[in-house]
Amino acid sequence: MTRGPSLRESIAEPVVGRMPLLAVIAGYMVALAAVVAVVGIEGAQSWQHWIGSGLAVILYGIAFAATLLPRPGRFGRRPAAVALGLVVAAQTATWVTIAVDDPSAVSAYQPLIATAYVVYVMIVFRNHLGLAWLGAAISLLLAFALGTQGTDGQWWSSLQTTCVIVLAVVTAAYFAMTPLLGEIDALAVRRKRLDDERGAAGAEVAARVRRIERIDDRVRPILEAIRESGRVSEADVRFARLTEARLRDGIRAPALDSDRVRESVWRARSRGVSVILLDDGGLRELEVEEASSLLSALTDLLAAELDALPAGEVVARVAPPGRAPIASLTVALNEARRRTEFARDGRVARVVQA
Repeated sequence: MTRGPSLRESIAEPVVGRMPLLAVIAGYMVALAAVVAVVGIEGAQSWQHWIGSGLAVILYGIAFAATLLPRPGRFGRRPAAVALGLVVAAQTATWVTIAVDDPSAVSAYQPLIATAYVVYVMIVFRNHLGLAWLGAAISLLLAFALGTQGTDGQWWSSLQTTCVIVLAVVTAAYFAMTPLLGEIDALAVRRKRLDDERGAAGAEVAARVRRIERIDDRVRPILEAIRESGRVSEADVRFARLTEARLRDGIRAPALDSDRVRESVWRARSRGVSVILLDDGGLRELEVEEASSLLSALTDLLAAELDALPAGEVVARVAPPGRAPIASLTVALNEARRRTEFARDGRVARVVQA
């Protein structure tokens, strides 16, 4: 199975996607919308103000959602770039509105301008420092390009200076914490590996116990009957061979050791079909959902082929890690031979007939 997010990827783990932070941001957005509305009403702003400011508030709200909702380890470069694009669009709408509406009233738009840096700080904490500073640089360029048009030098304020300083402080903290987070990551990986090994060992023991119990339930009555009768029939010999083959399947192919497969294999072998099941561990490199989908598709087809085949040979195999195809099912009857290969998500990747 693939590993989970590292601590560096999960630096916001305690709060990302949780209700407290989402409630704080929702309150912040409500307050921002209220400030924009009050400024518009008191200042009797034009329709350009309402359209531009409203658009900026909406874009900021979507940017916050795009930044905070993905769980730790799932906020990759693409969603980070989407959040950055939304912030830049909001900044553009703000500065264009200032230039078109009233360049001398920059102070009325300062909350909208400062909100961009709030999102940039959160992007830093989501492990995308470079993109955060790229957004900050674009914001500064927009301020210089559009804010200097008719503002009489009022395009820059102490609030914007404070925002840049806060972003710089957060960046310094990020670099200071990086070595410590790396060490903690190494310890976390080691602990996870030990836990996985203990869990795998426990699961293997439990599976072995269940296998022995199933065999005992089947074999004990037969052995007791042989003891009482004092003779071994041909049916007893066939039963013993089928039981030995079932035990071998559980050892060689634990991933395929399900009730449905066991019963289908038993009936097919009883008809004389040669069945070989192999599991070389390739499922360990898949996510739980992928492994489940692949096993479901493979066992469904395997059971169907076994139930329909009057004779011949069936070979089902899960490949070793890193091999392609990840799983295959080969059915041979007389001179015909068909091999079905599976992709990682359980889809049939290819069917080869000979």
